[in-house]
Amino acid sequence: MYLTLTDIVLLTSIIQSLALAVFLLLPSNSGLISNRLLVATLVFFAAGLGEIFLYGSGLALQYPNFAYLGTLIGLLQAGSLYLYAQSLMYQNFQLRGKHLVHTLLFWVVGAIFLIEAIFLIEPKFCRI
Repeated sequence: MYLTLTDIVLLTSIIQSLALAVFLLLPSNSGLISNRLLVATLVFFAAGLGEIFLYGSGLALQYPNFAYLGTLIGLLQAGSLYLYAQSLMYQNFQLRGKHLVHTLLFWVVGAIFLIEAIFLIEPKFCRI
């Protein structure tokens, strides 16, 4: 596998995001809802960058099942970032059922990908 400078920078960004997420989960900080939401945002960001890395390095051709996983997980990033900002602004912020509306785009696109995978699979090449 041949890595370019861009791939190395992407890989470094992914590792940095995941390392920051791990540090935010240390026992002294893990109780805060804002830190948990920031961890989720960083993991979703790393997943989006991971998909770009898979395409840039050519690994997406070897593992096509992971092709759109980064896009799908990346759709959760905006909602979690919004909820993180809300948790910083309001002192007694709590996650409630109404906040699940921010994951709606994830579920809709996930259902589209699932339907496409089930019904639009091309038949395997066969000789007659």
